[in-house]
Amino acid sequence: MNQNDFFHLDDYNNHFFEGHQLSFGWWSRHYEYHWAIRYAQAGQIVADAGCGYTFRPFKNVLANHCAEVIAIDSNPKLMNLAPFPDNIAPLIASLEDVPLADGFFDRIFCISVIEECNAYENIINEFARLIKPDGRIVLTFDVIHDAGAPEHPRWKGLSLTDFLYTIDNAGLDFDGEYYADKNNALVNLEFNLCVYHCILKKR
Repeated sequence: MNQNDFFHLDDYNNHFFEGHQLSFGWWSRHYEYHWAIRYAQAGQIVADAGCGYTFRPFKNVLANHCAEVIAIDSNPKLMNLAPFPDNIAPLIASLEDVPLADGFFDRIFCISVIEECNAYENIINEFARLIKPDGRIVLTFDVIHDAGAPEHPRWKGLSLTDFLYTIDNAGLDFDGEYYADKNNALVNLEFNLCVYHCILKKR
């Protein structure tokens, strides 16, 4: 499995995630969560950026691997999920303007969020500010599968070409080789989407 590439049907996936049953209505998170958690390490201060205001177990599993998790979401309903484990700190904030110091995080995890944001370029710039010089951004996002087919009216995907331009402008590079292999890719034909995963670092 390439570090920076589309998810493929033969990549590891499981609807059971470290003690949590994932919804069978989630068509890609049983791939995304298992891939992303590999980059969590003991002692790290990490973000679950866009963690969601209904139950999403990723931040809880992060808390089992890392020293501290800042669970960030713009929706105040996040607080309805309290009580949180001692090493999860909820933060109500826009991902475009997170009230934390430069270089605060060892890792920023952002799972299937930026494709839903109107100004994801601003979010990428903010992530670049928030990671340490040797930090990493662990990112997944939906990409339009067939550019010649109609887009879904509700579920949007990014242009991978535009994303490459955005990270370059933010002073970020891929950690490892860049791939974009859609052969045998995980695809939702109804939504006309596939899912890209990557690790970004400061240039």
